[in-house]
Amino acid sequence: MHANILPRPPRLIRVNAARVGCLLAILFFLSGCRGEEEDSARRSSMEEAVKAALADKNPYVKGRGAAAAAEMNYLSLLPELRAAVGDPHWFVRYRALAALQRLRDRGSLGIFVERLNDSDASVRFKALEGVAEVGDYSELPRIAEKLGDPDAYVRAAAAYALGKLKVAEAVPPLIRALSGDDREVVRREAYLALKKITGKKFSRRPEEWDRWWREKGEGGEAP
Repeated sequence: MHANILPRPPRLIRVNAARVGCLLAILFFLSGCRGEEEDSARRSSMEEAVKAALADKNPYVKGRGAAAAAEMNYLSLLPELRAAVGDPHWFVRYRALAALQRLRDRGSLGIFVERLNDSDASVRFKALEGVAEVGDYSELPRIAEKLGDPDAYVRAAAAYALGKLKVAEAVPPLIRALSGDDREVVRREAYLALKKITGKKFSRRPEEWDRWWREKGEGGEAP
């Protein structure tokens, strides 16, 4: 997403510091081994350690396990990552979605779409990024619907995702977002998406976009 859209600050999680520190040290060491020559036994041992982290009861450890799985490109752990998206804790769901997105797992498109309605705004934000990464034209209605999300950053992520899909049908809802949203971050992403879809360089005045779209005729394809 555009540089001005930043993830919300992570919330504090109460954890057993010694236990988490030990496990994170292991994961940090494992990620550092990526560039070294690894025999099959070592890689298998590393993978088992990451798998164990994904099964840990501590949400912070489990979330870091998801990040390590993506970092190490462990496609064999896709089932565990997909299951983690259903975890009760927002941090685990967020990290699991981020891992699936990084692995570009098209098989998880349905999971990303399902999480567009997650109770946590951070998770909805990440789900939209995932849909934009692995989705296609058929997901446009679900993404456009999130332009009405209660959270401004989720709405901005929806505008970004529509711009990435680059289909003309996204133009009307983006014009409405440019015109009517009360947050600058959303209006900016809607404007950038409109430029990306249409190739036009109009100003940020929504009436210019609306007039152009009406002149083209409803349903016309953007150049």
